[in-house]
Formats: sequence, C-alpha cells, structure tokens
Amino acid sequence: MEISRIQRISRVEADKRWWDINVPRFKCPNPSMEAVYDYRWEVVYRHLRYASAKIGYVATEFCTMEDTWSGKYGAISCPAELQLNELRWLRDARYASDFLRYWLCEREGYAHNYSWSIGKAAQEVCCVLGDWRLPEEHLADLIWHQEQWDIGRVRYPNDRGYDPYRGLYWNTGRDSSGEFNLASCQLDEKLRGIEGYKIRGGAGYRPDVNANMYGNLQAIAHFAHRVGDTALEEHYQARADALRRRVLSELWDSRRSFFMHRWRYDEYAQDDVPGQKSIREYSFSWDTNCLNQGGTGFQQGQRGILHGRELSSYWLWQYDMIPVDSDIDYDVAWKALRDPAIFEAPYGPCSAEQADPWFSVIYGECRMNGDSWPLLTSRTLTALKHTLQTRSISHVSRRDFSELMDTYTRTQRKNGRPYCAESHDPYRPCWTVDREEGRHYFHSSYCDLIITGLAGIVPREDDVFQLHPLFPENWPYMALENLRYHGRDLSIYWDADGSRYGLGAGLTVLANSQVLLHLKDAWQTHYARLPDNTTALREVYLPDGLADLAVNNDSAAYPRVYASTEGNGLLSRIQNGRIWFQDGPANAWTSAGSANAEDSITLELAAPAAIREIRFCLYENADEEVALPEEVSFSIYCNSGWQPAIRFAQALCGRTVHRLHLNVNSVRKIRMNLRHKAGFQVGLIEWEVWGYIAKE
Repeated sequence: MEISRIQRISRVEADKRWWDINVPRFKCPNPSMEAVYDYRWEVVYRHLRYASAKIGYVATEFCTMEDTWSGKYGAISCPAELQLNELRWLRDARYASDFLRYWLCEREGYAHNYSWSIGKAAQEVCCVLGDWRLPEEHLADLIWHQEQWDIGRVRYPNDRGYDPYRGLYWNTGRDSSGEFNLASCQLDEKLRGIEGYKIRGGAGYRPDVNANMYGNLQAIAHFAHRVGDTALEEHYQARADALRRRVLSELWDSRRSFFMHRWRYDEYAQDDVPGQKSIREYSFSWDTNCLNQGGTGFQQGQRGILHGRELSSYWLWQYDMIPVDSDIDYDVAWKALRDPAIFEAPYGPCSAEQADPWFSVIYGECRMNGDSWPLLTSRTLTALKHTLQTRSISHVSRRDFSELMDTYTRTQRKNGRPYCAESHDPYRPCWTVDREEGRHYFHSSYCDLIITGLAGIVPREDDVFQLHPLFPENWPYMALENLRYHGRDLSIYWDADGSRYGLGAGLTVLANSQVLLHLKDAWQTHYARLPDNTTALREVYLPDGLADLAVNNDSAAYPRVYASTEGNGLLSRIQNGRIWFQDGPANAWTSAGSANAEDSITLELAAPAAIREIRFCLYENADEEVALPEEVSFSIYCNSGWQPAIRFAQALCGRTVHRLHLNVNSVRKIRMNLRHKAGFQVGLIEWEVWGYIAKE
C-alpha cells in the first residue's frame, strides 16, 4: 500500500539548515520512494559524528551504542563503502573527505575486521567531488592496507589472507559480513571443538572477498598512474589482472552458472564422525559432503543437489571483474536474481539461495543464510546498476532494476512509516533483527541508488558528464535538484509531456543553471562537457577551517564540562559529537532532580581560543517532564574575567540546531544558562563551540 503525500515523513529529525544546504532534493510519482529517500538522508544525519578536531566527521553503524567490533568513535568497516557512497552526495565535501581520511589513516586493525574495498571507495568519492588530492596524498596508506590483507590473520576467529599457491584471497563469510552463511551452516561445531564456529568458521576462497581485493588492487594502480609512478602502476595492475583471471577460472561453476565458494580446508560437516571430514579442501559448496544427513533442519530431498548460491557473488560485477567479450556467458548468473527458486522474494532478494538445504529465516539472530539484508540488497543493486550502464546484457534489464528498487523501498517500512533495521523477512513485512541499538541502521545505501541508478548519473574522473537513467518509462516526471558534482550545481528533470517544469518535453540537465543536455529519449547513455567552474563558492554548513572545541571523545582532561546540578549524570553526552532526535534512550543530559529555577553548564577549554560560533540542541520529553527552557544565555570568560551574559534572542525549539555567531578571542570558559519552564526540567543533546585554539 502506497502512503499518501500527506503521510510523508517530515524533516524534523535533521537540522533544517543542514538539510537545505546539503541534501539533494528528489521528486517522482512514487510517494513511498520519495518518503524513503527523505528518511534515508535522516538516517545519514543521525549517524554523522564529529569525532575530534583532528579527525573531523565519521559515520557510525549504530547511533545508540559503541560497538566492540567497530573502530574508534563507533565507525565500522563493514558498511563503510556504502556509507561513503551516500556521503559523497552531501553538498559539503567535508563529510565524505573526513570519513575517507579516517579510514586511510586507521592503523589499529579495525579497517580489516570485514573485507571491503577502501581503494574503490576512494575512487567513487573522488569521482563525485572532482578532487583527487586525498587518495594521492595517502597512496602509501592504501598500499599499507592492501599489504595487511595480503598478510591476513590466520587464526580463529579471523581467518583470511592471500594464498599465493592458489592465486586467490580467502576469508570466512562472517568476515564478508555474513554470519551463518550457507558455507558456515554446514559445519559441525562439536567435532571442530570451537563454539560459535558456525558463525566464524567456513573459510573459503569466496567471490566477495576477491571482488573487494580486486577493487583495491585496481585503485592502487589507478592512483599510482595519477601520481606518475609507472613501476607501481604496472605492479598492481599485473596483480589485479592475475587475480581476475584466477577468479574467472577457479570460482565459476558452469553447472550452477554462478560464482561459488571453494573451501579453504578439509572441514567437519554437520553429523560427520570423528576423524572423517566430509568437506574436502578446494571443493565447491556441495561438491563434497553430499552423503550425510545434514543435521537439524536439513531438507532430505535436496541433499547434494547443486545449490549454495549466495547473493554476495554479485559484487564481482560492481568492480568490473567480468569481461564483456568472453566465450563464457558469465552474465547468465543475473538470471538467478529474479528466480523465485533462488533469490527473488516479495521483500528480498534473499541473502542465500532458497532451495539450499541450509536456507532459513530466523528472527532475532544475524543470519545471512536466508534473511533479506539491506546491506546485501544495496550492494547487489549497485552491481546491477553498474552492469546495465556499462554493458549490453540480455538476462536483466532496466525494468528489473526499477522493480527491485520498488521492492527495496517496500522493505524499508515499519508501522506504516519509512524505517530501516538490520535484517528483514523476505516473505513478510517484518524485520527479523530489530534491536534497540539497530534502529535506523546505517548499514546500506539507498540515496546513491536513486542518484546514480534511477536518475542515472555515472560519476567519472574527467569533466565529461555521463548520464544513463534507469527510472521506469511510465514515470511522467522526475526531478533531482541541489546536486554538487565536480564543483558544479546540477539539476536533472524528466518531464514526459513538458507540462510540469517548463523546460520542454523530455530529459533536461542543468549545470550552473544552464542547459547541459536536453533529450527526448532518456534511456540510453548521454555525454556532455561540464561548463567551466566559474560559479561562486557554495555556502557550507561546516565553518571552513574551524573545529568543534567542545567535543571530547578521547577522555582527555580538556575540554571538560560541569553543571550546576548532576541531573541524570549523562553530561558527557553533550560533547560526544552526536546529534539525533529520537524516541527511546536519549543521547542527552537533563537536569532531572534539580530544584533550581535556572541551571548552568560550563565548558572549560585547555587553552585560550578564538570562538566564532556556538551551536546547541535542546532536548524535550514530556514523559520525563523535560521541556524547552524559558531562556538560554551565554556567559564568556576571557583573560579579563567573565563578560556580560549574551541572551539567545531567537525562538527556542526542539529537534533543531540553534546557532549563535560570535567573534570573541582569548576565551577560556563558556557558561550556558538555562532558565526552567515552571514545573519542568531542562535538557541538552549537544553543545558545539566552533573556533580556533590559540597557537603558543
């Protein structure tokens, strides 16, 4: 059931000014798609975290917890590539640049907790920003990261690396983000003697990890070319070419017309007997272990039949590993995507082949042997989009992409509103994993698929604009506005009969308000030279060159905050760099229990600073008897002592970011004074102080 426009989610979950400046606007005849598009930008906003003055912004996976498996500040490598694909379309380039720099400079091992292609992610970001300096400056870091993948971690629970004998990379499905995948489900934990081996075991030469590593190798070769290092370029290009040949020759199974997992070791399968491992090294899934009963849940009638397909194999197409001129029709694998016996489902695609003996849909556990995962769906749609835009293929079409986008949109709902949790039932409108900490889960992409898929922008390195739309032919209109691409302002309009936008019938692309393309037929590849970048600098949400001097995520002595009352004891939350406005556990401090008519919070800096702007987000919750204050004012302590209080004169409201522009130097302390509304407490979500620390 489609939701009406009046039911579309309101933009109250993100700061309005941030939204107006940063977010590309999308209009189409599908109100559900519009609503999910808007909601997914709210998801992005919830997960942006200002880490530190040195790091800048990162993106988190969960917005209510620190993860033991994540990197510093709550960033996690598993979805980082998809997160960067979203962030690159924000108008202010600092978000994507900061987050990419964070991963390039990360040295504590978190970047390698899950396989992903940091090099390909860097290319994708640069192709939108039009600025290649960051990865060029960090080429040595990219090489270091690849060397860590080559070395690997050959110990439980991490089992991955490069096998020079096979010429392939291996890892476990878990390390490709696939707990309880079709391979690991076959294992016998008791005989192996390792509890949890069904989650973290099953090492193999998997298509997904080899796709990611190919992306890295290709990217390093590309960046080496850009900086003029011919020897380095040739070395990594040769490695990429060799890996591609091995994947095509060793992981393609012509019987199943699919790229398959090959086992790294001899393994005990479920219900084996001691000393007799029925899974044989380097066999495909189900090539061995065909004679056993299979254990609990095993479907006897399907034992040993050629199943075992996993959705993550489609990642190979995302990285251009599949040749267009081969004698083997590798593209036939795409037929499985729309096959109801394999991946197709009402809320799919399924993460694994439905006919496989170990396929299942389980509630409350992270499983990729059946459930529908937005992570895998968005990666598959990214690969499908890229395939349709770069090659002629008969097994899938533009219609398949738009229909799967409809399915993906329909999946992201709960209680009649846009929503995204961790995993979904492929057959019913229910989330299978919907934990408190996983609400509004940022583990996938969606907006990027609208922009680069349906609207059809194909990001490039040069200043040639390329467009290949995939939106349905029966759409009477579509609009995408407020895009920043290669430093130009872009808008795309489809108007079937010319009655809506006043630009004539057909497809119109504006660059810096000038017509770049006007075409009657939208559904093919179009090219145009971008105009010279002579427009004025854009307005940015983030003050150029300034840092948030209030944030303290590193438990440093300064900056420190203290209040006139202990309240709920969560004062550190107002300087953790996170802003979200949602029900449930609040990321906020309140003056709970205070008998004062006015409470104050004082920020003390480590050194004198030049302050240019104060931002603050107020918290209100009637159930907690927390209301907006009657008045907010600021007192500033400089070298000469406390200055007269500055009253914040604008209207106070919740679910927004208030700003006070200042120009004060030599600031050591700032005190925020909050006057209570009668009968209520006050609350604060975040306090940002933008400025410069004085140089010694």
